[in-house]
Amino acid sequence: MESAKKKKQRSVRIIATNIFMGLTVIAIAGILTLLAMGYSLNRDGALEQSGLVQIKSSPGGATVEINGEAQFGRTEMSKMLKSGTHSILITKSGYDSWESSIEVEAGLLTRIDWARLFPLKKTIENVNTYPSLRLVSTSPEAYYLFILPENTTTAQLIDIHADDIKYSQIDLAPILNLEPTATTIPGDLKITAWNENHDKFILKWNLDGVVNWLLIDVKKPTNSLNLTQKFLLGFNHLAIADAAATKIWALEAGNLRMIRTEDITISSVLATNVAQFYSSGTTALYLSNDPQIAQPKIYLYKDGEKGSTAIKTISSDISSVKLLLGSNWKADWVAFTLDNRLFVLTGKHPSYQTEVNLKVFAENDLEFIPSSLITNPTDRFVIASHEDQLTTIDTELEVKSDFAFINNGLHWLDDYILWTDRDDQLTISDFNGLNQRTLTSVAPGYDVALTSNNRWLYYFAQEDTEPTKPNNPFILQRERL
Repeated sequence: MESAKKKKQRSVRIIATNIFMGLTVIAIAGILTLLAMGYSLNRDGALEQSGLVQIKSSPGGATVEINGEAQFGRTEMSKMLKSGTHSILITKSGYDSWESSIEVEAGLLTRIDWARLFPLKKTIENVNTYPSLRLVSTSPEAYYLFILPENTTTAQLIDIHADDIKYSQIDLAPILNLEPTATTIPGDLKITAWNENHDKFILKWNLDGVVNWLLIDVKKPTNSLNLTQKFLLGFNHLAIADAAATKIWALEAGNLRMIRTEDITISSVLATNVAQFYSSGTTALYLSNDPQIAQPKIYLYKDGEKGSTAIKTISSDISSVKLLLGSNWKADWVAFTLDNRLFVLTGKHPSYQTEVNLKVFAENDLEFIPSSLITNPTDRFVIASHEDQLTTIDTELEVKSDFAFINNGLHWLDDYILWTDRDDQLTISDFNGLNQRTLTSVAPGYDVALTSNNRWLYYFAQEDTEPTKPNNPFILQRERL
């Protein structure tokens, strides 16, 4: 009997131990799950959820302070932070500093991947010298620099995407059908767009009021096309619709068409009475001013569809309209301004004869009537500007920023940083107006390029060897980052 009793007690102890161990495992798993989800106990003993912050900088390996406290890790790093506002300071020996404040939301990931530091001690190389410059343009991702000096028909194409620079030449004389003896190109020249594959661009050539639009192939110049002469149409504006430039939006006499360069054909009229349009890939947003309709409308058209979709009817007393659209990882969006009111709508771009499900993401009264409405290379930001006043809508973080930035035209240094060359100084600003810095003196009016490997900053400086002469030589320089 005694033996049976001991066996029963031992069985009870084993069962109790197993139950305790099981509960312990469940508790530990629950705690680990809560920790993984960012939960922790606050000072009052209550459970609260944090958010994950990922911090990246260029260059990497920088020191990070959060709310004044130095962190153990360096960029690129991750940190769980309680919901709310936090200050970030990023520093690296030999570089300037970067600082910002971020709003962390419980349970969500916040990325800080636009912090860029610049060397305090400059390492500058002279790349080339030009007596004068007529046309300068940078391809996407700073792959090529296209440079046309004055008093020549031959342009220089510089491959700058790697450390080793490569040169080639493009003679524009045969492309423009000039005499073989021509020593310069008459008229005005402007590069209006590059394709994403950075091997073609659109050249607008205005000669005594006659405008020719050309698609220049920089790898095979003999394949270049004079689109005006091919179709005998007076185009007002062209926009590249795909990465290879096989499709090009064309506006002529208020008619929107699509050019296909593979077989050199042009579509029938896709939309009429078009006052302006903005395209993103094969989708176009346009304003139609049909005289037979009392109120203008904003329409969206997708290539290949039978018709357009009305997005917004505009009051007849609106005097200024700007259009913009894009798509990023989060959503499609449409933006427009009606006088000083900015609208951003998000959702899926509608197709013909389907319900418009775009939702109002932002609707703001601006302190100015915008003279420009732009987005960045990744279609994340909507920026309205007039003179030195800017308003940014961040479609990812859902934040609006109002700030001043002296500019004579807005340009992107990378996906997040704006630059201007006003007062002969290269000045930059984050998309939200923070970390405004003057980097160096530049010759104004010419492109500044940051290579995609983040190693080199290219710009033009003007030699000051003869201050009494107005036209000193231009030097293409690159600065090591």
